[in-house]
Amino acid sequence: MTSPTGKDLSAKLKSPPAALTKNRLLKKLDGEELLSSLAKDLKKAAGTSAPELVGELTHPVSAYPLALLLRDAAIEAPVSKRIKKLDVTEARLITGDLHVAGRLTVESTLVVLGNVEAQTVLVGEGGTLVVGGNLKACVAGGDGWLLVNGDLDADLVCCAYEAGELGVNGTLRALLAVSSNHGVRIVKNEASNFFDLWDPSPKSKKYQELLSRISPKAVLPEDEDADFGVLQVDFQRLMKLAQSGKPFLRG
Repeated sequence: MTSPTGKDLSAKLKSPPAALTKNRLLKKLDGEELLSSLAKDLKKAAGTSAPELVGELTHPVSAYPLALLLRDAAIEAPVSKRIKKLDVTEARLITGDLHVAGRLTVESTLVVLGNVEAQTVLVGEGGTLVVGGNLKACVAGGDGWLLVNGDLDADLVCCAYEAGELGVNGTLRALLAVSSNHGVRIVKNEASNFFDLWDPSPKSKKYQELLSRISPKAVLPEDEDADFGVLQVDFQRLMKLAQSGKPFLRG
């Protein structure tokens, strides 16, 4: 089997399949604008193969409808990958599942058409991770774009800052999911504890509720603010507790 080219995908996009037109997350992401951008990219890269297309997108978030299109095309035989640790610094496409025993760090654009399993998933400020299937991890988050077409299952989800957004087309399940000044688009939210905070004051009800739920070990002194977190709540400390198997929520 051969990899589809930009020309192949462009022809398919002229009559978008249900995988795109009925995708709820795509609609929440201003799907028409993304599809228009993708159509232009595919036209320019008519002879480019699918793996190379990922790195030539004008808008990295167009990788989401591209992944949906590739999954629907089902032209190339899926190739899965197992690895101990993975740092993604260049655009990459994985046509099958991805299993990472340790940490998956994404600083560029990574598109996985299948499922992703990892101990830790971190998407950096300039990163975009698109998962065509389900994502399962102990810890997931970061400050870039994390878009999951299926379900996201994690003990802890932490996202911060406006560089990207968290999007889940299926169900979000987590013991704790917390975002700080970070877009969140969830089709079905079943997180046991969910906090979506935008510039909260130290005395705000939502912030105080978060403080009452998490381990004191993840809270900085009153005169300090976390570099990655919200006010005194340090996401890095929360993540370390979760990764080590220690309680990050109060009993």
